[in-house]
Amino acid sequence: MDEKGKLFGKVSIVDILFVLLVVIGLVGAFFMINKIKDGAVLSDGRSLLSSNTATSRIQVTLLIKDIRNYSVDSIHVGDEVYDLDTGKPLGEVVEIQTGPSEQMLTTLDGQTIYADMPGKYDVSVIVEMAGSRTETGFATASNQHLVYGSQLGIKTTRIQTIPTVVSIQEVNEAGA
Repeated sequence: MDEKGKLFGKVSIVDILFVLLVVIGLVGAFFMINKIKDGAVLSDGRSLLSSNTATSRIQVTLLIKDIRNYSVDSIHVGDEVYDLDTGKPLGEVVEIQTGPSEQMLTTLDGQTIYADMPGKYDVSVIVEMAGSRTETGFATASNQHLVYGSQLGIKTTRIQTIPTVVSIQEVNEAGA
């Protein structure tokens, strides 16, 4: 390498790095295209619900534990709910149930008790959304797989949180 940064007086290190970067990008694009063709990546044709699957209405009960009063006051019936990661709409809040937050504690004599936590609340939020029952459970119209006991990141215009899915049920068209 000479004093101008050229290798053998003809090619600079920057040129070599640029060519290497282009080659790596082309190889990566080639492998990604092959994965999509082989179905290893979820494409529209391989999604949980295909575009021609009829969706119905489902109600998902989400449990938010140990939140403060101002967070409880930020959740309203009628709020639109969106996926926290993708921002895609999930549905609408149709019911809210609030209760005191309980925590399991051990007393000095070794007994286990449940005690209310002052200033903390557990909130069940029922969200109605377009979705369908699949072979593996339930999926939203935006292809979010719903599993009992799993966490689902959600957000509204006032709050974002990661509640636990505690129940999923299909809604009758006649009004549940």
